[in-house]
Amino acid sequence: LAVLATLSASRAKDVLASGAGSAEAISSGLHLALAIGAGLVIAAIVIAVAVLAPSRALGQVPAEVTETAESPRLSEEFYSEAA
Repeated sequence: LAVLATLSASRAKDVLASGAGSAEAISSGLHLALAIGAGLVIAAIVIAVAVLAPSRALGQVPAEVTETAESPRLSEEFYSEAA
């Protein structure tokens, strides 16, 4: 967030130096920060999808699906002892 604010202020300063009005300079700086932030969010989504779903892409079966009816789950053992 601090980096985006710094880039926004720097852009606004540059636009002001070129002779534009203050409203246009602030708008330009905020537009730059918004564009960079949106790009980072899109990159994060792409990375998350690539990292979190590799087993499905490779055709591997999750461990929950491969359990058989004869192998009790840990939670079932605790409930049967408590009863």
